[in-house]
Amino acid sequence: MMRFSFVFILFLIFYSCHEKKVSCEELREKAKNDFKSNKLIYFEPIRLTDSLDIRKEFKQLLNKNNIKVVFNTISPQGCIPVDREPEICYQEMMNNNLYAKFGHHFFDSLRVEARNEHIKHLTSK
Repeated sequence: MMRFSFVFILFLIFYSCHEKKVSCEELREKAKNDFKSNKLIYFEPIRLTDSLDIRKEFKQLLNKNNIKVVFNTISPQGCIPVDREPEICYQEMMNNNLYAKFGHHFFDSLRVEARNEHIKHLTSK
């Protein structure tokens, strides 16, 4: 019985190490399909200057437009090439589709509105 358990554990380790990785192309295609299906998700790098309250306001403003937001610590791609995780491909494609539909100005104006709402709440207390 112990030998079977050992072999089973080895099998699980071997299987988990050889899982099929999803390619960037597949994730980009998934993002396109999600966008077409109106499953809109905006990926926002966490800004150190924004408080949790500002992020909460920003999230509420995006939700009014049927857009979910995911705050992450992965910065947007810079000019220095790096090895990227495939998940970034989904995020970039989804954000690019959202920028094409709504424009960069839309997201920038919502960020400003979120900050203004936060300041208004602070001053009204």
